[in-house]
Amino acid sequence: MPTDAVSDVIIVTLDPERWRDYRAVRLEALRHEPAAFSTSAADAAMTPEREWRRRLSDPAMAYRFAEYQGRLVALAGVRRADIGERDIAVVVSVYVAAEWRGRGIGRRLVETVLEAARQWDGVTRARLWVAPSQTTARTLYRELGFVFAGESPEGELILERPLG
Repeated sequence: MPTDAVSDVIIVTLDPERWRDYRAVRLEALRHEPAAFSTSAADAAMTPEREWRRRLSDPAMAYRFAEYQGRLVALAGVRRADIGERDIAVVVSVYVAAEWRGRGIGRRLVETVLEAARQWDGVTRARLWVAPSQTTARTLYRELGFVFAGESPEGELILERPLG
């Protein structure tokens, strides 16, 4: 990849017809960074087509992807929290392919999904979970205004920030 290639990376929303592309980058993420996700690549590989399509079209979810010359190199998503916490948008599935890290793509994606969450009525906060070992991700999230809000039973750090 050329050193200036990052300027050619575009942030896109996928039509459900591109579910195979979404599936491919998600499986890549799960294979290369298993500690960062609560789902295994093996389990995700068994997800039916209709579920991949649903995720791309569900109005309570927003996925964004970084694309370079037709190839997805990163993704991030956000979803409305479950009933009882509808004021929260949960950031999910943040992944940047290794060769693209350190170029601001993850930041662009998270900022883009946070902007999508701001459009949802009543959502005032964003939340995410991150493994303590993911120091680079933790630094990014801190720079984006996320602060420690607790720890999950699995030992993941829970970070939150206002969406304002």
